[in-house]
Amino acid sequence: MSFEGQVVIVTGAAHGIGKEVAFAYAAQGARVVFADHNEEEGAAAAAAARNEGHQAIFIPCDVRKEEDLVALIRATEEEYGTIHTLINNAGVSRWKSPYELTVAEWDDILNTNVRSCFIATREAAKVMKRNTEGGSVVNMASTRAFHVRAGHGSLRGIQRSHSRPYTCDGHIARKRSDSGQLYQSRMD
Repeated sequence: MSFEGQVVIVTGAAHGIGKEVAFAYAAQGARVVFADHNEEEGAAAAAAARNEGHQAIFIPCDVRKEEDLVALIRATEEEYGTIHTLINNAGVSRWKSPYELTVAEWDDILNTNVRSCFIATREAAKVMKRNTEGGSVVNMASTRAFHVRAGHGSLRGIQRSHSRPYTCDGHIARKRSDSGQLYQSRMD
């Protein structure tokens, strides 16, 4: 499959799965935006993609901050004129007992894993709806999404409830878990 010339944003693209996803799209000809709060690693990842001959830029973004997400979408549109695919990959976990989990840690999990997906999707959809071919949103989550752990299950619910308004405009809304299960909704 070729993504030649398509514009793809990947959050959490400085390392791990996000970096690999960004490189996979770039290898298929996409113009990829590496977005991450870690400026050093994010810039290095985008530079490595360019060194391999791919079209890639880095835009710093802390997905917990609405203003950063709005700026990410705006900067991408200014650079490339459109957005075809948004990969909401950034995520965090806390491996501790709920008895020890602080409210600040809980808020950080929800703001990173759930709230950021809502904001990024809302903003990207505003750009995507101007595309004649629409656009795609992929919300990455671990298998914990099926066990309703700290924010991951919320993402699953949000994806299902918010996909219809976007698909009514002819957009595709998707959610994929580590287990490979794909939820897709499209209204023509």
